[in-house]
Parts: sequence; C-alpha cells; structure tokens
Amino acid sequence: MYSARWIIEEFHRGSKTGCGAENLQMETARRIFAAISVMSLRGFRLIHFREQFRSDPEGPAEESGLDDLGIHFLDTKLKREIRTVKQAALIAILFG
Repeated sequence: MYSARWIIEEFHRGSKTGCGAENLQMETARRIFAAISVMSLRGFRLIHFREQFRSDPEGPAEESGLDDLGIHFLDTKLKREIRTVKQAALIAILFG
C-alpha cells in the first residue's frame, strides 16, 4: 500500500493546484461534492495519460486515454493525424 503513496500525493496535488479545488466558492456541500467529483475524474485521467506516456510513448494514440471522438477532434482541428501517445501528449502540453 505504501508504494502507491506517491500517486495518491500526485492526485491530491493536481486536485488542489491544477484544478483549484481549494478555491471553490460553492454555497452548498452538494455543489462542492459535485465539483470535486468532476475534478477527480479529470485528475485520474491526467495521471493515466502521464503513465501511458512514460511507459509506452510510441504506443497507439488510443492508449493515451483519449477516446475515438477526442482523437478525431484533434486530427480535424490540427489537420494532421495523431498516431501515438507521444503526439497526443505533446498536443496536450502545447494546448494545456
């Protein structure tokens, strides 16, 4: 269990600083929980994306965590085909 500590720390850091969870100005607990739920999903997807980039950067773009619609959107928007996890990661870094 302790070996997973670093990824939990990364998740919390991303929620607090990357998504601004501490700066929420919600009036009810229900709204805060809903906002943090959405941020949590985003945080998990970003961690998965990062790990795919580290483990297999030349893998197919579909393994980056983007679905077919997301990849098609990037292909269309950039007018080039996104084929690898590395290409998807570079696009994410550039357009954050």
